Amino acid sequence: MRNNIWALLNKIAPQEVEELVRRINMLSGVAKFKPVGRRKLASHLNTSERKIRSSAEEMAELGLITFQSSGMLLTKKGDELRARFEAFGEIPGNASAMQKRMSKYLGVPEVYIAPGDVDESASLEAIGFLSAVVLTPYLKPGCIIAIAGGSTMATLAGEMSKSYPDITVVPARGGVGSQISTQANFVAAELAEKLGCNCRLMHLPDDLDYATLKELEKSNTIKEVLGLVKQADIILLGIGRADNMAMRRGLESAQMQTLLGLGAVGESAGHFFNIEGHTVYQSPSVGGQINFEGENHITISCAGGYSKAEAIIGAVRHHKPSVLVIDEGAAKGIAEKM
Repeated sequence: MRNNIWALLNKIAPQEVEELVRRINMLSGVAKFKPVGRRKLASHLNTSERKIRSSAEEMAELGLITFQSSGMLLTKKGDELRARFEAFGEIPGNASAMQKRMSKYLGVPEVYIAPGDVDESASLEAIGFLSAVVLTPYLKPGCIIAIAGGSTMATLAGEMSKSYPDITVVPARGGVGSQISTQANFVAAELAEKLGCNCRLMHLPDDLDYATLKELEKSNTIKEVLGLVKQADIILLGIGRADNMAMRRGLESAQMQTLLGLGAVGESAGHFFNIEGHTVYQSPSVGGQINFEGENHITISCAGGYSKAEAIIGAVRHHKPSVLVIDEGAAKGIAEKM
């Protein structure tokens, strides 16, 4: 019935309904990310900063929100309205509708969807920025962040800005591939520089055999960093397609065909898994040191692109993250497999 009412209203006054839906979503967004700036809110709601600015100014005049140097906050009146609208039910056009659908299907507590499709635009800015927005509330003095490499993680690191000097950042894995800017060490250093915090690097390739890896782990320096990885309060991971990651790791054609023949669809933290989340191959990786069990840490997994749908599904079934950040392209691909 409620959806029918919204459909009827949309036929009578589509522009007015669009503005109303945006304002309702803004109330929820400000409540969730408070205090929040226009750019962050626009990214969360998949809309333009200009539209957020216009709506926010009128909402402030109505006494629903206030502007502070740190961002927007709800007034008591605004928060009461937010609660009443949320009790009313799902709002058509709400970006969170698809997010809730993804959350239910994947079994992930929180899912965020950035605008666009990485496969089409080749730009990671939207998903990197949204990932940074999602990460920020979890940053606390004294916490340890373990971050993997990859282009999405590199973009996330570049989008951080606020200073957190009491945090420690460590790479979650060794180096993979030949591109320096996406190596875990480089990304960890970039994130630490953006946060103005401590960083412990691990100069260790990620493609060693088990015997060599175990021998190197005896080094005091490596042992100390691996200890920090195991104690991480926040784990930041990318998700790759199995075929692409096999190429990055330099697997020979026969090895790659064997891996894909086993049903591998994705890779994360050195684990290759099928769409059911079962490990079909684990590389001798430093990423194997990550503790995915327990409730004492937050895991944020990020990936974009329609082509990564199966990899994302397999990844969350393999090790369920606390938070998943994807883009509209990935969401579309996942929805087609639901």
